[in-house]
Amino acid sequence: MPDIDVHLRIVGLFFSKTVQINNDRPISIKDVIDKYIKDNDFFYPVNDPVEANRGKAKPNGLAYTASSEGPGLQPHSILSFTHNYDGFYREKGKDDGCGRTIGGKKRLEGTYRLQELALDPIVVAWQSYLIDGTTHKNKTKTPPGLAIGSGTSQFTTFDIPLIGDQAIKGGDTIIWRMVAIARRPNVVFDTTACPNPPNPPAATMSE
Repeated sequence: MPDIDVHLRIVGLFFSKTVQINNDRPISIKDVIDKYIKDNDFFYPVNDPVEANRGKAKPNGLAYTASSEGPGLQPHSILSFTHNYDGFYREKGKDDGCGRTIGGKKRLEGTYRLQELALDPIVVAWQSYLIDGTTHKNKTKTPPGLAIGSGTSQFTTFDIPLIGDQAIKGGDTIIWRMVAIARRPNVVFDTTACPNPPNPPAATMSE
């Protein structure tokens, strides 16, 4: 079976690439990321023919860190992404010739990194979406009442091969973005400062 093209975007790191990968078996989001990393070195080799490049970060290189549920187990949750941005943002993997990102801004080339943050009770975490290349709908929504990683949900962690309606197909887009989650109520109103707050205005009906 020929390779398929899957678009991979990482919001906030100006990463937008097309990955060629074989899908003769069910593949995971992790498989797509790992294939890109396999095809694109993060550093120039120490024996690079250009001496000035040796050991330096290579443009468009990508790396990530991930957590697992125990020693020796498969990583299943993204903690951070690092991207050697070359200064030219590519929408759908194509160079627009000017390197602009959203808002028409030109970003400096260099190595960018974003990682999860735990600012109790707020967590800033990585979340992925798999967008169907034909319908443009999200194919990996979490079923109500099922915890991510529970083993009972079709949408679990990024290392789980996706099957059925959620299978990764040619033309699909994987989007990673950071989201902020409040794990419990985090606002306390000071009723002593205003013990008798005014009532909201009553609703009126027009005749």
